[in-house]
Amino acid sequence: DLKKSQQRLQQSQVFSNIGNWEWDIDTDRIIWSEQVSKMFDLGDIQRETSFGRFIGVIKLCDRGRVTAAIDACLKGDKDYDIEHRVVWLDGSVHWLHEKGNVVRGEAGRPVCMLGIAQDTTQRHQTENLNARIGRILDSAFDEIYLFDVANLELVQANSRALKNLGVAKSEIGGIRLESLFADINHTAFRQMAPESYKKKQDEVLFESSLKRKDGSFYPVEVWVQ
Repeated sequence: DLKKSQQRLQQSQVFSNIGNWEWDIDTDRIIWSEQVSKMFDLGDIQRETSFGRFIGVIKLCDRGRVTAAIDACLKGDKDYDIEHRVVWLDGSVHWLHEKGNVVRGEAGRPVCMLGIAQDTTQRHQTENLNARIGRILDSAFDEIYLFDVANLELVQANSRALKNLGVAKSEIGGIRLESLFADINHTAFRQMAPESYKKKQDEVLFESSLKRKDGSFYPVEVWVQ
């Protein structure tokens, strides 16, 4: 029935961290789902608000971009599609991605906007963390390689490693451990460092040679952790 359908919709929005909203332009009334209300943190769960309160929660330096995107959508120039930050009552900053479009009445006059919002805070935090890790790695004197433990495929390397290998950062995708080392393949590496995989010891040291992009090799001392 209708009640069960609404409950399923609400649960799916919670699981996906997404919600929907509708802005009645003439009455300046915004109706949004419970999930969107939580994203904007206006206090108690409020299913209705005004455009002014919506703008007031957006981080000050993002408001110009948001209003410009809304104006462009109202004029028919483009769909509403923007990422912006909101400031919660506790002062914490959260990222939202909103998408929507205009419903028009007679003579193409904008009547309302319909859209969705998704909390992308976790993605931004992960991207920022990866960027910080990248800066730390690039400041290191040693070559640093990060491999996927499941398939031993290279996922990241610092600047010194890329320089010595003679490859660009965009080229590391698909590079596997056995294609880098002169005398070690996937199986041999797992046999060499079984205790490290079982986490019974913190590191394994051995000597080998790494293969450059031009086919030449250079000697290295490898520290696996």
